[in-house]
Amino acid sequence: MNIRRLLGAFAVIGVLLTCTACVSAQPAVPKAAAPSVVEFEVVGLLHITDEQVSVCYAEMQSYPPQCGGGIPVQGVDVADLPSGLFERADGVTWGWTRLVGTFEEGALTLTRDPMPPPAAGVQPTPTVPAASADAARQAELATIAAAIASRRQSGILSVGTNGEVVEVLVPLESDDEVQSSFDAEFGPDEVVVESWLHPWPG
Repeated sequence: MNIRRLLGAFAVIGVLLTCTACVSAQPAVPKAAAPSVVEFEVVGLLHITDEQVSVCYAEMQSYPPQCGGGIPVQGVDVADLPSGLFERADGVTWGWTRLVGTFEEGALTLTRDPMPPPAAGVQPTPTVPAASADAARQAELATIAAAIASRRQSGILSVGTNGEVVEVLVPLESDDEVQSSFDAEFGPDEVVVESWLHPWPG
């Protein structure tokens, strides 16, 4: 074999081996991390009928009690509910409980079994501002609260005043959309929007 051709062949082989090594030495592309699941907690009246499963903000005084504003709950197995937390009568199951789950499209989907509500001694006590002596201001707040309540807007659980501002409770205010709309309509510092659901600390 011609020596020049032989050297050329070795040179080609050397280039191929070098390129192969370069390719194999490239770092692996990391896999995309799975999106984390955001869990929320809420304390309320779990109210179960044949037609609806809800967690309620308020308990209407009747027997069995009725749901006074709330959100749908998915993933509840009535057979597995702790008997010590719930009562049953006339086809209704109810009880105050602490629920944890994901919140999408207006419904809470449980990720954990229902738990007893926090003891009364460890529940945060809201600070209620002293009522203003300005009767005109109180009338103004009452007018704003009545206007919001009369709309029966979907997603609003309760409307009231604390003497200083109008308080609006919604299931979850995550992007300030509701707050911004009220600020634009009534002015800043007139309406305060609060979330009923809170991030689960784990």
